[in-house]
Amino acid sequence: MNFRPFIKLTAIFYFFLPSIKNAFVLPLFPYGFAQGKPFSLFLLPLFCFTFAQTLGDLNNDESINVLDILRTINIILEIPPPPSEQETIFGDLNVDDVIDITDIIIIVDIIIDNLDAYCEEENNIPCVVNYSECCYPSLNPEFAWDIYMTGCGFYNVLNDISITENEDYIAVGPFSECDIIDEEVIYHNYDALIYENDELTPTILFGDSFQMVFSDILYFDENNIWVIGWTYPSMYNGTEWILHNFQDLGFSNMIGCEKMWGTSPDNIYCVGPLGTILHYENNEWNLIGEGVTDHSLKSIHGNPDGSHIFVTGWNNIIDDPLFPYGTVALEIVDDEVSILYEDTDLVLGGIYGDFIPNVAVLGDTAYFGSAEGLWKYNYFTQESIILRPPEIYHQIFPRSGLFVNTPNDIIIGGASYFYYVVFNGVWHSSSIIGDMIGHSSARGSDYKNNKFYMVGNAYGGQKIVVARGYRQE
Repeated sequence: MNFRPFIKLTAIFYFFLPSIKNAFVLPLFPYGFAQGKPFSLFLLPLFCFTFAQTLGDLNNDESINVLDILRTINIILEIPPPPSEQETIFGDLNVDDVIDITDIIIIVDIIIDNLDAYCEEENNIPCVVNYSECCYPSLNPEFAWDIYMTGCGFYNVLNDISITENEDYIAVGPFSECDIIDEEVIYHNYDALIYENDELTPTILFGDSFQMVFSDILYFDENNIWVIGWTYPSMYNGTEWILHNFQDLGFSNMIGCEKMWGTSPDNIYCVGPLGTILHYENNEWNLIGEGVTDHSLKSIHGNPDGSHIFVTGWNNIIDDPLFPYGTVALEIVDDEVSILYEDTDLVLGGIYGDFIPNVAVLGDTAYFGSAEGLWKYNYFTQESIILRPPEIYHQIFPRSGLFVNTPNDIIIGGASYFYYVVFNGVWHSSSIIGDMIGHSSARGSDYKNNKFYMVGNAYGGQKIVVARGYRQE
């Protein structure tokens, strides 16, 4: 049983008993406050919570305070006068068509600045509409961008980026720069771009001239960095890079990885083609979930302790009976893999979308970015909510990243022209990066401390692109 409402009501009576008594005795509220010395200096700070006319401000004095609590109590106890139309609207804080003790609790939480204690899952309604479904600040969806581009030749791309603890970055993917010496083009090949101490350095991570095609990077600290190159993971321990060749470890030559996630450098999961899921723990790799699905797995994320992990993937080779178009969402608990959602229909329009490129976990909810919208799945209650975005969203697909900072601050990176969308209670879409650089494609992204970075290429692979976005205050 939830005793919180009774505790709150007890607190209200304990602190505000004289005022409540006056309100009961003098039905013409709030004139009873003019009698009986109802206030003290203890209550004065509560009147300093100024607010625009909105829910909770029953008497329209632009402040949510004890007066609104007492009037709500009168309405609940049906003490005359009956509520006006305005009071009926502004007194129903959780918009459930009834004024009751829940609304009192929310008013108290507003006054004591504890509104976040009343948060709920459905965060697609602005705070001024429903206090039970906002709680988190509505951050600015706009970013100020600066763009870095370089490259020579026709195969230049950055596939992923990771922001470091110093808020520098490492971006990985093959690219070339060149010099012209005596009318001869000399190519310099790289597999990473490092930004550190305000300096950009094209780099060969393995320390020689061998250009690796890296598809993913997982950065913990400067002495613990994982990358995936040619479907094999490699780990930097502060001294050297160590390649984990799955075939040398006894796995089938069909085993490989495209994406990684982990809670620590010694607890890593990687996913890849034909349903591959590998878990690295205690310095060894173990194949889990074998045979659960044959979809190519593309994304993985979990909660901080790794007790609930989610994976997405798809096959999109249409008209091939061995690889039907479809998508899958998997759940991993204690290394047991189960199918959460699967659609192998060749026709678009599944319940949660036939294309789920990304997943992110926050609290008790997994957020799946699909072509149909944002699917929120509470893995404790098994309840699902679909947030449907504007039509433009269906044109970009959330392929380059999904970041859920709060339920009211979600950033989804697209692919073509570096489109991205932001959800802060309402949907916002932007093509500002593509407008700046023209024909381009995003491949990876990262977000930290109000900085959103996207990487990819432009002009058909002639240039790599790093777009750094700084959130506007």
